[in-house]
Amino acid sequence: MNGHRRPVRLDRPPLDLWVVPILEDNYAYALTRSGRAWVVDPGAARPVISLLREQRLILDGVLITHHHGDHTAGLADLIRAFPAPVHGPADPRLPVVVEEVRPGHPLRVLDLDLVGLSTPGHAVPHLAFWLPEPKVLFTGDLLFAGGCGRVIEGSYLEMFASLESLRPLPDDAWVLPGHDYTEDNLRFAASLEPGHPEVARRLRWAAQRTRTGEVTVPSTLRTERATNPFLRVHDPAFRTACGLADLEPAQAFEALRRRKDRFG
Repeated sequence: MNGHRRPVRLDRPPLDLWVVPILEDNYAYALTRSGRAWVVDPGAARPVISLLREQRLILDGVLITHHHGDHTAGLADLIRAFPAPVHGPADPRLPVVVEEVRPGHPLRVLDLDLVGLSTPGHAVPHLAFWLPEPKVLFTGDLLFAGGCGRVIEGSYLEMFASLESLRPLPDDAWVLPGHDYTEDNLRFAASLEPGHPEVARRLRWAAQRTRTGEVTVPSTLRTERATNPFLRVHDPAFRTACGLADLEPAQAFEALRRRKDRFG
């Protein structure tokens, strides 16, 4: 269970990034620099509070991608222990008062500019958070390693457009999603193209990491663009391999997402 794993520190100058496994398969994150921290999507408080105390960090703020409880249930306890402003979408369903992140308007985080991206589909509203320096993208339940979120509150067209909005971002950007669904996502990708060598290699890697209790993030946009079926629907050869040759990319996305909902 992810909730029993220890946080993992990642070096991404000028920041340190902590992956905090929580609940069954969620990730929260902490961005840290010079003894200060911001936390992303604390779906459980205790592991995040323990990290902040162990590392003797001062919490400057919290970022929320969307209102679902597995991303927000730890908020109240976290800010009770470490009082700090919470920033996220304008959504009355959030359990605490937040300062609205307006898409496209930079928010200063640890002396860096963070940009909120409007990415509805899984939830409405939903935000992703982009740090141009050091090229880190927190995707919540929009984009996962090897997959994407279910369409729950929005439409398939909204979800497709939200994924399309990531196209201008650089290949070497890190992708830090809200869940560890990597092995299952890659099993689905492999079912679509059993002979794809990169997908097969990545699936073996993810399965090994899962067996040993290790995290499967970060990914990169380059890796996702090469192996994630939901980012490959513009490729006619890929659509043909999936039996979707006659569909436009947005239609192929919907067909694949519905197929994934039934997978396994």
